[in-house]
Amino acid sequence: MPLEEWMALTATSQGQLARHLGITQTAISRYLSGQRIPRPSVMLDIYEVSDGDVSPDDLVLGQTIKGRK
Repeated sequence: MPLEEWMALTATSQGQLARHLGITQTAISRYLSGQRIPRPSVMLDIYEVSDGDVSPDDLVLGQTIKGRK
């Protein structure tokens, strides 16, 4: 599931997710806009926080597709 979709379903804000992951809200914004792909360690953290709903594949493939628009 795309990160943006998971965040909407769980009513999680960029700031809340950033604080939980120990990263900046700007980083989350860049992940969502396709400007940046998370480091592998952050991908794992997102996978764990989302209980497996957002996989590393979702993060990489989603950003690749956004970059082609």
